[in-house]
Amino acid sequence: MAPESLPAALEAALGKRPGSLTRLSGGDIANAYRVEAGSRLYFVKTMEGDAGRRQLETEVEGLRAISRTDTLRTPGIEGVFPLETGACLILEFIASRMGSPSEYRAFGQALARMHGELPGSFGWPEDNFIGSLPQPNDPSGDWPEFYASQRLGPQYRLAVENGMLGPDEIPERQAVLGWLQARAGEVRPSLLHGDLWGGNHLIADDGMAVLIDPAVYRGHAEVDLAMSRLFGGYPPEFYEGYYEVRPPRAGESQRQKAYQLYYLLVHLNLFGRSYASGVRRLGRELFGVGR
Repeated sequence: MAPESLPAALEAALGKRPGSLTRLSGGDIANAYRVEAGSRLYFVKTMEGDAGRRQLETEVEGLRAISRTDTLRTPGIEGVFPLETGACLILEFIASRMGSPSEYRAFGQALARMHGELPGSFGWPEDNFIGSLPQPNDPSGDWPEFYASQRLGPQYRLAVENGMLGPDEIPERQAVLGWLQARAGEVRPSLLHGDLWGGNHLIADDGMAVLIDPAVYRGHAEVDLAMSRLFGGYPPEFYEGYYEVRPPRAGESQRQKAYQLYYLLVHLNLFGRSYASGVRRLGRELFGVGR
């Protein structure tokens, strides 16, 4: 059921009374609606409390960062608006369909262009979220240091706090750093979507790919590819197009495991013990934990 204050908030934000308001399925951490107002359709997401408002605000910041690259489409943004007990994000509603092989090839090419190398450090000007979990982004000029301290470390510690892992199942910091330093090679920052599973993109009716629900930061471009492969949802043509623009580097398949570990830890902390076996398997394989 939509929050009671939502219709009034939509009217105040859009300057017109909303007509139909249809609940959409698929959200794990927020409620989503398709709203008709005047002659336009909007996508509306609601979240509770100050933390929910901040999550919606960082989503807007991420969408704008991607849009500024002029490589991939993102939904048009109306903004984040207060509700009695939280906030709502109002976006353009984009009708979508199944993509063709050629459209996914173009999508891969566009993502590779978005991943163009950037000057400066890894991280982001402020912390944001991965799902509903805080995602720290303290800047670092060293990719292994950033990934160990800002990605794997916090999620491992949270898993122990949540009782999902034992303290002896956390790899030593030096083991993680050593593994990454030996295999990462020279990495320059790229803008990442940050949570590129199959549910965080659309193929619009015009055939253009659209990115949604980002968790942006400046990191190793292979992280987005690793997440895209973790749960599927991307056809071979997507990767063919990507590698036409950014050819693969030696060792990517090994680094992919370390990058997927972050997302398995996130899922363990969000959704529970069904992800523990995957976390333990990669911890043993990569860092010798639990042997």
